[in-house]
Amino acid sequence: MTRPRPPARPVPLRPIRFALVTALLGWLGWAAAPVAARPAGDEVFAHIGENSITRDEVEAAAADGLEEVQVELLKCQTDAKRHRHQVLEDTTRNLVRDRLLQAEAKAQGLSTDQLLTQEVQGKVQPVTDENVKSFYEANKSQIPNRSFEQVSSQLRSYLEQQHMSQAYQDFIARLEKKYHVSYDLEPFRVSLDTAGEPSRGPANAPVTIVEFSDFECPSCAKLEPILHKLEDHYGDKLRLVFKQFPLHIHPHARKAAEASLCAHAQGKFWPFHDALFADQKALEIEDLQAKADAVGLDPTTFFDCLTSGDQAEAVRQDIREGTIVGASGTPALYINGRVVTGNVSYESLAATIDEELARGAS
Repeated sequence: MTRPRPPARPVPLRPIRFALVTALLGWLGWAAAPVAARPAGDEVFAHIGENSITRDEVEAAAADGLEEVQVELLKCQTDAKRHRHQVLEDTTRNLVRDRLLQAEAKAQGLSTDQLLTQEVQGKVQPVTDENVKSFYEANKSQIPNRSFEQVSSQLRSYLEQQHMSQAYQDFIARLEKKYHVSYDLEPFRVSLDTAGEPSRGPANAPVTIVEFSDFECPSCAKLEPILHKLEDHYGDKLRLVFKQFPLHIHPHARKAAEASLCAHAQGKFWPFHDALFADQKALEIEDLQAKADAVGLDPTTFFDCLTSGDQAEAVRQDIREGTIVGASGTPALYINGRVVTGNVSYESLAATIDEELARGAS
């Protein structure tokens, strides 16, 4: 069994790569540059006999395409900032771990290799046959057409690596506590515009959850009880903001999003929101009208709002913002601007909220 190694250090981006990325962003940003920085609007792009096609005409005709380019540019910039922060965060943790191991090895009169052998390898929990069998049973749906006998040795190796990694992480956690380590680098955060959006909870709550959601998304409906439980537990310390992110794969989601904002215009977003999630198979126009009637909306005002497309631009703006900050599916959650990844459970969300409350308290 080989001794555990700390996570690999991130490789710094080379200066030439930065130069290429900068040049690319500059080129992509040309379409979105301020008017003052462009050639005159009557710049000619083509001639047809004595007639001409100008920059203004081309940009007007290409507005949708240019908007897609601009959104992609802004998304790339957000991704680059996130990546840069991750490099700084990973490197900080690696430096801390190196120094902790050096300090503890010196304190015990050992080399770092000897220390890891003693404190990690020597304390790894062995993998039993029962462990392997239980893991196979829990995950066999992801291992199609392979019997337990065919994969047992691979599963055992995987579990041994997991146990080694866990022992290493546990040892580092003990050293962090012993040597009073604190990490002061703030988590990566994105800025989100919540003005005028449907929300619950005090505007000055110390923690805000922004949810990009889709009324036809089953996972979004399953998240609702978890969010209600969080609101019940944290009370005035928590604010929930809802943003629209209807996915293309859901044919009724965009109109349902518009309908919810029509309800918001009459001050009844949340009752209508609950009605939409309560029956996600009833999202045709007549269904939306029936839900509006059930929650007490003015039927004529609601119908006019929905059929005129008055809220279509507001939905588009939410989709634009979500795309820029990295939302690729639903539900997409941001806690005080921190993206929530992986398992969206009550426990994981509560842990992040507790971290944010502790940061505010300190």
